[in-house]
Amino acid sequence: KGGGGGGGGGRTTTTNNNVNNTKKEGFLATIIDLFRIVWNLLVLAWRRRNQAFVPLQKHVVDPQKPTTNISLRMKQGRAQVVLFNTDHTVQDVRRYCQIELLLLGSSSTNESSSAIHNNQAEVVEFELLAGFPPKAIPDTTTTSTGQSQSNSQSLKDAGLLNSAIDVRFLSTTEEKRCR
Repeated sequence: KGGGGGGGGGRTTTTNNNVNNTKKEGFLATIIDLFRIVWNLLVLAWRRRNQAFVPLQKHVVDPQKPTTNISLRMKQGRAQVVLFNTDHTVQDVRRYCQIELLLLGSSSTNESSSAIHNNQAEVVEFELLAGFPPKAIPDTTTTSTGQSQSNSQSLKDAGLLNSAIDVRFLSTTEEKRCR
């Protein structure tokens, strides 16, 4: 009777060890799965960040091509007339405004110039308005296939030659949503 009880106890211990090992393996598998998920999210975020980086460089005007003057009205009533080629895009105007707004908003021109040069500048939320009554120039255009793409429309095609464009800041969450 004692031997049988001892054998039964031994089997129970082996079964308990198997359960504990299974639990440990399950726990390790869960930790590894969580690590993989976090790693994939980090890689995805890094890729998106690098893909979204557009170098903040002002446009270059080719004097051999047709040109147009665009009057940009920035914050605090500051206006400037900027020369563009007619084949420059709306995105070129947005990039120019982004750089100018970063330079205007910075306390130190050297700091902001360095940040722009190193692609470390913060994004300033704004929209462009043109025409009378002023209408927002969309960030994206819809192609003939119905797909949305960044606004690579030329200034000529967008009807913005020799125009006045207001640069309006989007300061509230509601304004950003309505955009």
